[in-house]
Amino acid sequence: MKRLRIDAALSGTELAQVGRVLFTTGQIRSFFENLVADRGEALPALAVYYNKLVLLPELTRRVNVAIDGDGRLNDEASSELHRIRQAITGTENAIRQKMQDYTRGKTAQYLSDPIVTIRNERYVLPVKATYRQKFGGVVHDQSQTGQTLYIEPADVVDMNNRLREYYLKERQEEERVLIELSAKLAPEADNIENNAQVLDI
Repeated sequence: MKRLRIDAALSGTELAQVGRVLFTTGQIRSFFENLVADRGEALPALAVYYNKLVLLPELTRRVNVAIDGDGRLNDEASSELHRIRQAITGTENAIRQKMQDYTRGKTAQYLSDPIVTIRNERYVLPVKATYRQKFGGVVHDQSQTGQTLYIEPADVVDMNNRLREYYLKERQEEERVLIELSAKLAPEADNIENNAQVLDI
């Protein structure tokens, strides 16, 4: 809450912690209100505490829809994040399909292993160095013996570039969502902190 008061953006982990306080606040308040309604009598010794809990239903819903329990942003955090992540999944699948064509086709004989791996955050193939000329594209690494080159085939370069762009957009959108959520929570910092103190009694 101190960070919110100085207009700092909270991390996903911090927002998940706030989300738990907000959710528990609503659960505890509802529990006691329902208990009082069922019993038909007040609980004055407890009411002094649970009546201090300030319900923030819209904020509670927004935070817990956007952030999972471990602090990761859900796809539903924003429509743009959902769109970007769908594009990432589609591009990754297209790259894997293209790479598997190499591992299963005629070119498999030129590979040290018929597998797809990653170097420098790019999908590459482990090509026997003696068959380097059989492949266009970019060499990203080599084995310690120098007998294997990790090559990004030319017809995958554009897809890998597009995937990197999507990853950058994903990080930017995640950052934007964290800033937006923090800004929405900031005016309620005192209430959230007081709720946490009441729950801790």
